[in-house]
Amino acid sequence: MRALAQTAGRGRSGRDWVTPPTGALTVSFVLRPLVPASRLGWLPLLAGLAVRDALVPALEGLPWRARTKWPNDVVVEPTGEGAAGADGEVPGWGRARKIAGILAELIPAPGGGAGAPARREEAPAVILGIGVNVGQPPGVLPVPWAASLRGLGAGGPWSDPGSLLGAIAPRLLRILGEWEAAGGDPDGALTATGTLGQDLREACATLGARVRVSAPDGDVSGTAVGLEPELPTAAG
Repeated sequence: MRALAQTAGRGRSGRDWVTPPTGALTVSFVLRPLVPASRLGWLPLLAGLAVRDALVPALEGLPWRARTKWPNDVVVEPTGEGAAGADGEVPGWGRARKIAGILAELIPAPGGGAGAPARREEAPAVILGIGVNVGQPPGVLPVPWAASLRGLGAGGPWSDPGSLLGAIAPRLLRILGEWEAAGGDPDGALTATGTLGQDLREACATLGARVRVSAPDGDVSGTAVGLEPELPTAAG
């Protein structure tokens, strides 16, 4: 389902997500992956990888590159001087700017277990929402760490949200197919460049950076060194 405008969209932690008419790509997919429930947490990063891959040709010739940002964002980073909109650093973002966000919401299947479901109709549903800033001028963007394709200088077909969806959708379907075929294990999914796990790590700007995660029982700080389904801590 695609929306041409959004007035009551939801982001992570109940944040509002508003987009003007035709200014952004806002689309939701209903997925029923045949993977164990413990593997569904990969979906935002997998969707982010599809968006990142679709943005590569959009940014060709511009001083920007697209990368994913754990857990559910796609950002652009300046690759040299002359990157419009990259003046100064924003706390928590540096010179990177957020261009897309992903939100996955799980709808459990009745009586579902931890293992991979045998049939699609028995699988839990995941509503996967993707939003990409496309045509908003810089002055319309709601926060200083946001960017749009228009503001970065991308033109031609990349100024049309529908064209961008046409680039993202086949990449998303291919990535999800590879992931599902490997039982939801990215490191077991073979791709043209190695494994899906390698592609995820190569695309992720968070790895090697200092991070702070807000959890219900308190904040956790450290250096991001890998992408894993579970986080080892001193308590186990």
